[in-house]
Amino acid sequence: MHRLLTALGLLLLVAAPDTSATTDTKPPLLSGLKKIAADMKPGEWRQIDRAACRIYGVKCPGPLNLSAVFKDKADYPRSVWGAVGPRAIVSAWASGVWDGRRLYLSNGGHRDYFGNDVLAWDAEWLRFVRVTNPSPLIDFGKKTCRPETGPPSAHTYDGALWVPALQEAWFPGRFSNCGHFANFWAFDPEIADGGRQRSRRSDGAALRFTPADESSSRPDRPAVRSASG
Repeated sequence: MHRLLTALGLLLLVAAPDTSATTDTKPPLLSGLKKIAADMKPGEWRQIDRAACRIYGVKCPGPLNLSAVFKDKADYPRSVWGAVGPRAIVSAWASGVWDGRRLYLSNGGHRDYFGNDVLAWDAEWLRFVRVTNPSPLIDFGKKTCRPETGPPSAHTYDGALWVPALQEAWFPGRFSNCGHFANFWAFDPEIADGGRQRSRRSDGAALRFTPADESSSRPDRPAVRSASG
């Protein structure tokens, strides 16, 4: 799983077109990643680990393994863990969203994992980070089961995408065993980095996610909302 995620980040960098001449937004430096990927050919895979960082003289603060940002099982809200746990964010028919600096990962699906937290691989700092925490569940085991805040956890398959015009990650969903996932849910990384993540369904109702850092909240703007699917 670690190799898949880190190699994917490198392949995206190698295959990405140069858009610096057509945008007013300054592109991320990604200096460490560029050093590691400098001699790669399109389609080539390379693992980002301590050895690669040492060989290419790159500072990699880590963690370099996704599981390092998982919580202890006892620290997850009741019943959120499911049959597989948070590793299902990657293994349970999931896709990620690349915004040019981070690869965002979320969801689970069926009974694999009920968390709606967002994790990311940060290509600027070469480390995995936790962006938000999973929401507690309401009426678990009943037909009315749903997250207390935000979208239900569901399989995203290959449908997650980055929307440049809105600077948002959009996650679709199928086969949720706790809640009805009828829409795309739009995630705004800029606001989430401020610590407060909220959702807005297509009917305009605002729902707050559980932020990873309650100390730096931005309640004035929603970080996650829902768009008609």
